Amino acid sequence: MRSFFVLALVLGVVGCSDTSPEAQIKSLIPEASSISNADFDKLAKSDSRDPDQIKSQSLSLILFALDPVSTAKTRPKASTDFQYLGSRVPKPSEVAEAMWKSKGRGYATMIQAKFIDSFDCRIIDTNAVGSVSFTATGLYSGKVEFTATRAANRWQIEEFRLPNYGIKTSRGTDGLWKKGTLDSKQSEAMGAEQDAQPDAAKAGE
Repeated sequence: MRSFFVLALVLGVVGCSDTSPEAQIKSLIPEASSISNADFDKLAKSDSRDPDQIKSQSLSLILFALDPVSTAKTRPKASTDFQYLGSRVPKPSEVAEAMWKSKGRGYATMIQAKFIDSFDCRIIDTNAVGSVSFTATGLYSGKVEFTATRAANRWQIEEFRLPNYGIKTSRGTDGLWKKGTLDSKQSEAMGAEQDAQPDAAKAGE
């Protein structure tokens, strides 16, 4: 009898898990933004962090190759999208260690689930747009925008954007990510919208 009640309690806890569309989309962010273990290993063994050597231009690959210190000199608002923390630029090995906390899941990502500070998502029918803020303590922080779609009751992240860098990366029909640029009007509009957005839907809420 005791075993029955323990089982019922466990099932009850599982049944109370958050399966809302917002929670589903949020849970996709780490892997959708990631680099596969194989590609990250290739990048780590190369003489440079040139992202062009990797076929799938994921968000984490783009962030890993950015130079936020130099960019901030000409685009001060770019630090909202991505910046290093502290008084020095972190070593690539330090950033790589943070990214590869998910190695056991088959990928490296700049946005580990536990790095997410806040998540904002607006859903209209089968489409969703929003933003996610993240911090790797002592290393880097950022805020990126995303677009997601739902098909056959399954959500999928389709695009990430860094409005103040003028960069986007979109998922192709082959599943690979392709880096692109936002035109100046898109960047300005999205940057303004990002500034106006409250950091809603705090992590864990």
